[in-house]
Parts: sequence; structure tokens; C-alpha cells
Amino acid sequence: MATFGDLLSVADAHRDRLLKMLNEPGIAQAAQHPTTLLQLHRLTRVLLRYTDQAATGFHTRDDQPGLRTATRHTSDLLNQAQQHLSSHLQDHPDRTAEPDHPSLADCVRATTLALGCGLDLLTSHIPESPKNSPTTTDNASVVAAGDTARWLMHTTSTHAAAAGHLALRAGPAQHPAGRALLKAALISQVFGNANATPASALALNRVPDRLGPTGCETLTETAAGIDASTRRLRAAEATQTVTTWRYLTHTAAITCHISDRLAHRLALRLNELGETEAAIKLQAATKPLSNLTQYWRPTVRTWAELSPHADPPSTGPAVDASDLIIRIGRLTFDDSEWTPGHRSTRRVRPLHRLAADPTEASLTGTALLKAVEASLIITDQHYAAVNDIAALGSLRSRARGSPAHNHRTPVVAHQLLARYEQLQHLGRTAVMELGAALLQITAQTPATTAGISLIVRRSASSSRPTAHTISDFPCSIKELLSDGRSIRSPTPRHGLSPAPAPLRRAQP
Repeated sequence: MATFGDLLSVADAHRDRLLKMLNEPGIAQAAQHPTTLLQLHRLTRVLLRYTDQAATGFHTRDDQPGLRTATRHTSDLLNQAQQHLSSHLQDHPDRTAEPDHPSLADCVRATTLALGCGLDLLTSHIPESPKNSPTTTDNASVVAAGDTARWLMHTTSTHAAAAGHLALRAGPAQHPAGRALLKAALISQVFGNANATPASALALNRVPDRLGPTGCETLTETAAGIDASTRRLRAAEATQTVTTWRYLTHTAAITCHISDRLAHRLALRLNELGETEAAIKLQAATKPLSNLTQYWRPTVRTWAELSPHADPPSTGPAVDASDLIIRIGRLTFDDSEWTPGHRSTRRVRPLHRLAADPTEASLTGTALLKAVEASLIITDQHYAAVNDIAALGSLRSRARGSPAHNHRTPVVAHQLLARYEQLQHLGRTAVMELGAALLQITAQTPATTAGISLIVRRSASSSRPTAHTISDFPCSIKELLSDGRSIRSPTPRHGLSPAPAPLRRAQP
């Protein structure tokens, strides 16, 4: 799937082709063609969108007055150029599909499409609800970050400069538009930053199709499958049954345990490949990962006591979590068709088969990092999980006829909430240290580097609400008692009676 960085690379390639065409004979006639001017007008409009989004962080912030002032001046100049071009078009129809239009128009059109699609891709991570209240995703903080805004300004600068030179080639009538575009390019260059940001690794915000494990997958296929499972878990609905929460907790613990073993092996392999600094840092990063693995165990036991003898769910996020375990296990253990079980091999892969070279080591490390991030995604959804337990306790207390003032949150819910908050801290620490170690690998592509940086940045900033407290959880018990919601669960322990039948709306 194309990323924002891929689309910018396409736009830059067409821009470079455009700059070469400006020095060809007959360029003035091609530049003056109405279709070329129409495409230039559309390019200017897209660049105007770039500056508007950079100014406000896609309408999520207003805390950088210097950048905001620069983008306002840039927007004014782009508006001037757009209005001047518009006044000379005189409602000229788009004749791009006609065979007699110049290839220069095609080049400008391709640049505009790539830039526009890239901006739409970023915007998909900050959608708006029907009531115009922003509904952000886990990647929203990356899209709205200041370094992303300055990178967008740099992009605006390079393409506005090319558009300005094209307008100047179109004759004296378009010189005002050309000068305005070049001034806009100069201002945005001063406030821009040419260094790519983690946003370059973002793909369109959509739920990918499930990629079920198959036998004898290549490393690339395994990494793609782990990426798909992680993205599907991130997009899953937080509201699940207690049985599903129990299973997801168990899979998160297994994933972290296997990832811990893989991280140790990968550190040894990196040392053999001459990536000494990365090996040392990765070995150090295994400590927080081991701590995370250890801390999952009591949480798993608690859920097992709450939901004993439950069959594993066969649909939804539980399937994605199972796919993730299978693939991270096949990366770690010496069995291309490994599946979790008591009879599964525990013999790890030989180091030379774990990664043939630093590039493969980087790809394996990225898959490892995404697997650990998947456990953090499960942890980040803990409010809904703990709320289910709190609701069950209160509902059963009500079913026993206890007075209203005794409908208290069960102690186990308080314990689970405290454990999940600690798991959040340990998970973020593990992801950030693993990511920092993997970034030290020298032989990796810019796309891989951007992908690792994206995971680290995403994990460093919590997108989950922080206003929930132990007293109210994500949904107050009073609210839950009155909305007719049904919670399904096997018979738990801790002295709680079986769950009642689906609730009817409470009578006043």
C-alpha cells in the first residue's frame, strides 16, 4: 500500500521532469496553452491546501504563531496567483483528454494528483464526525506535529517554485502569478524543513483485509501479515465480551514472551553482522521487554479466574491476535509451520537463518517492534475491558437485591485498572527502547527508518482519554444500568454470581 512518502516521491519525480521540460525548445507555446494554465491553477489550489493544513495542524492545534504567520503570508501569495490564473482561464474546459494538448499539461496534472492524494491520505487520520467534532486516530498526533507541518511547508516551497517558473515561461500575462508563486516558495522555504518525518510512513487510514498465515511464508510476507494484524487490532472496536478480553490478554502475554526471545536472538545476530552499536542497544532494550512480559502474567491469571473454561473466540480481534502469535512464533522458532501448543517446538532458529544480512535484520526487527506494539494496543483499550468487569459486579449486586448504595465497583476491577496502567507504561518504554535500538542499524531503507520512527512517535504519545478515573471508568455504572446494555460472560469466580439474562431498561 502506498504511503505518504511514496506519493510525495511520485510528485517530486514529476516536478523534476517539469523542470527539465522548462528548458526545452517551444516551452513558451506549451506553457501558454489553456490546458497547461488550467492544470497550473489546480496545482496552485492544492498547494494552498497544504499551507492551510500546515498552519493549523489539520485543524487540531493553534500553538505555533511563527509558523502560522508564515503560512498566512504564503496563503495570501498563493491566493493571488490562483486568482490571476483564474481570471485568464475564462471558464476554459478541461481538454486534458484531447490528443492535441501538450505533454507539459500532463506533467503538471500528475504532480497535482500525487500531492492531492497525499494530503487526503494524511487527512484520513483526522476524520470529522457528522457533528463536525474531530475524531482522531492513533496517528493524529504524528500528522498534527510541528515537524510534519514544516515538512509540508518544504514540499509547498519546492513545488511552488517549479510552478512559478512555469508561469514565467507562459509570457508577460502570467508574470504576476509567477512572481507570487516564487515569493510563496521563498517564504515557505525559510520556515520549512527538508527532513522527512514519521508521517512519511503513513498509509491510508483503512482497515486492511485479513492475511491469514500460510505455510512457508517469506520474511516479507510474514512482516506484511504482522503489519496487517496490528492495524486490524488498532481498528477493532473496544467493546468486546469478557471472554474476548481474556483471550486478548493471553495472546498479548504470549506475544511479548516470544518477542522477548526473538529480541535476544536478533541482538546476537546483529553483533555477528557487524552492527555492534545496534546490537548493544537492542540487548539493553530486552530488559524492559522482559519486565513487560513478566507483568502480563498476573493479569492473565486474573482474567482466567474471572472467565474459567472459556473456549477461544473464533471471530473478530481474537483471530487477528492469533495470526500475530503464529507469525512471530515462526520468525523465532525453527519451524516454518509453527503453531502455539504444548507440542510445538521450542528450538529457536539458527542465527544465520534469522537474518541473512543487516537489511533482513532490520525487517525482522520491524516485525518484532510491531508485534510488541500490538500488545500495547490491547493495553490501551483496557478501559472498556475493566468497565465490563465493573459493570458485571454492579449488575450482579443489583440482581441479588442489594441496596443501591452497595452497588460498588468490585475490588478486582480496581486491581485490573492499576495493572493495565502499569502495562501501558512498561509497553511504551519497551516499544521506544526497541525502536531506538533498531534505528541504529545502518543498512536499512528510508522507508524502514520512517516506519520505525512512526511506531516510536505513536507510542510516545497516548491517544487514549486520561480523564477516566477508578470511580467512573469509561462508562459510569449508573449510566450502564439505565441504557439496557447486555454483557455476556461465563460464570466467573471471586464470589460473583452468574451474569443475569439480557437486561431490560431499568424502571425509575
